[in-house]
Amino acid sequence: INILSEDERKPFMETSGAVEAAFVEMAGDSGKAILDQMKEDLEAASAATQ
Repeated sequence: INILSEDERKPFMETSGAVEAAFVEMAGDSGKAILDQMKEDLEAASAATQ
C-alpha cells in the first residue's frame, strides 16, 4: 500500500473538480448519484480508521 503525503495528493485534489464535472456531464444524474455515494463511503471509511 502506498500512502501519499498531502503534497503528493495536492495535484489530484486540484484537478478532481474538473474531472468530476466532466464525468457528471457524461453520466448525468445517475453518475452524480454514484459519485455522491462514493464520497460518503470514503468519508465513512476515513472516519473509521482515525
